[in-house]
Amino acid sequence: MDVSGNQEKSNYNYLGVVLGTHESLQNLSKELGAYPEHMSKIPKNQRLELIKKLTFDGNNRIALCIKLDRKRILSEVKNSRKGRRFSNGKILNIFETIVMKELKKKIEAFVLDHKTSLTELKFQCDNDCIKFLKNGSFQKAPIGVAYRIADYVAWCNNDGVELKQVIEIDIKELQSKIIKKIL
Repeated sequence: MDVSGNQEKSNYNYLGVVLGTHESLQNLSKELGAYPEHMSKIPKNQRLELIKKLTFDGNNRIALCIKLDRKRILSEVKNSRKGRRFSNGKILNIFETIVMKELKKKIEAFVLDHKTSLTELKFQCDNDCIKFLKNGSFQKAPIGVAYRIADYVAWCNNDGVELKQVIEIDIKELQSKIIKKIL
């Protein structure tokens, strides 16, 4: 799991999530080769080659990308009459909880098909995603292959590169839920 956008300004645009069997993710990692952990560190001429190799069959590995638009939603809520009473932290906790509930809905069938449960899932992520994990009641795992691939998925969406076989969730569809819950 990884976010992309301008992290320095807390403007997370996309959340990339990759789930898969250990073997499937290791195989994809081998196919991708020895690229760095972050897409931004890969020379532009090599990115297209890497993007072509990103495949998600839906059986043994899936990828999701959630369009967060976090800064805009926070601003809209804070500028509403009732929203002014809430701290940014409270609004973000509600926002992240709703995002993670939506993620759970989208991955539940995949998880059950692999004879596990949502409570057993562990996500590889960096510090940018820790609050998402906590608000989704997920556990953290050490950074590894899934994190690297999730970074690529989030980066591609942030940069306008379409990836086939990626399940996309647009937070705009959830915005009314977020605002109703907060207000």
